Amino acid sequence: MAHVWLGWVLVTRAPYARQLAIAMAVIEIVIIVSKFALFLSEPEWTIWRSNWFVNKVFVLGCFILVFATAIMRPEAFRSHR
Repeated sequence: MAHVWLGWVLVTRAPYARQLAIAMAVIEIVIIVSKFALFLSEPEWTIWRSNWFVNKVFVLGCFILVFATAIMRPEAFRSHR
């Protein structure tokens, strides 16, 4: 549900979009890196775990890009109202 909220805020360019993007990106990055650390300490490379791992790599990349954009290009999050 939080991802839907972030998506909606980014599409509608709410005034708090940049702050929410930074906060959610940091939280997601911490969660995913923690899950990677747990998984990689005892990896189980079944088809389902491999699929999970690839998905998390993609999601991590997306949130790193959101975070980098919010930090380096704050004007991209300005409201057009």
